[in-house]
Amino acid sequence: MRPFRPGWVPTLVVLALLPGLIALGCWQLGRAEEKRVLLATYAERRVEAPIATAQLFSKEDNAFRRVHLYGRFDAEHSVLLDNRMRDGKAGVELLQPFHDQASGLWLLINRGWLPWLDRRVPVHFETPAQALALDALCVCRAR
Repeated sequence: MRPFRPGWVPTLVVLALLPGLIALGCWQLGRAEEKRVLLATYAERRVEAPIATAQLFSKEDNAFRRVHLYGRFDAEHSVLLDNRMRDGKAGVELLQPFHDQASGLWLLINRGWLPWLDRRVPVHFETPAQALALDALCVCRAR
């Protein structure tokens, strides 16, 4: 049996690609650390007390902060995000504008997933008419 002896071309290709592959591995390790920090920040902020919407603008980073809101939903301007699957069932995510009375801000609130099995029939959802107090999770930066 002949011993394995790679040719010059495969050897040169491997030697040319090896530094790039090592760099990608190092990048991936760094990215994993960034994700660990992000998840730790998310876990910390989920247990913090909710802040008022006025405080959103005084903080540098508002991602994953809990916010206390008081106001009403605007049912006339609801948005349905289609093609959302849950447990193998088709549905939509219901997004509704919410007017916070304390700050005067309009915020888009994800009210959750609704099943939509028969596409010939519109999705039925109810919107509370009265003012509500909500604790929401801010997923974007306010500036």
